[in-house]
Amino acid sequence: YGPYEYVKRLIIKDNGEFAFAFEKNGWSNLNINGEVKGENMGMVDDLYFDNNVYAYSYRKDKKDTKSFYAINEKSFGPFIGIIERIYLTAKYQPISWVWGRFKYVITPSGNYGPFSEIKYLFVMPDGRYGVNVISKSGEVVENYIVIDGIKYGPFEEIKYFRFGVKSGFVFVCKIEGKYYVVNNKNLIGPFESLSSFYT
Repeated sequence: YGPYEYVKRLIIKDNGEFAFAFEKNGWSNLNINGEVKGENMGMVDDLYFDNNVYAYSYRKDKKDTKSFYAINEKSFGPFIGIIERIYLTAKYQPISWVWGRFKYVITPSGNYGPFSEIKYLFVMPDGRYGVNVISKSGEVVENYIVIDGIKYGPFEEIKYFRFGVKSGFVFVCKIEGKYYVVNNKNLIGPFESLSSFYT
């Protein structure tokens, strides 16, 4: 395949299926298992591919500040900002975040934001998701975590977030200088410090 001006987001599955985004003659498109997809886009920002279902985020022009995402060529948008990451749940529902002056999270249960910063996003194959976000106002910094549509916080700090294999979640948070363990909505603590944490 090729030649191309560039290739990005190369995905190769164990069964030999593959997908990638490429630029040719100034336009971006997708290659899904050897077949060209897309609509001569200005820029593809991210690509998800699994079980022959693909989703991607794109801008119509490289200098655009508005983004779209598509699932198997059905487009949604526009959204103000760059859709930095896109995932699909087991039911092929999108989970993504929009990157710009303010950050947003797009989920099956609704859109959340704006936030000052998005630290990380966990997505489980069964569709459960958790995202650590930060809101800043002057010198005040507040950490929140959105888990399956429920927002927890504010906290001074959040770390060690984990999902259970089939259900449940756990994370460590800091409140008024003390550490707590949140286990399925149960608050355990306070502790002066945590030297290590295993799940």
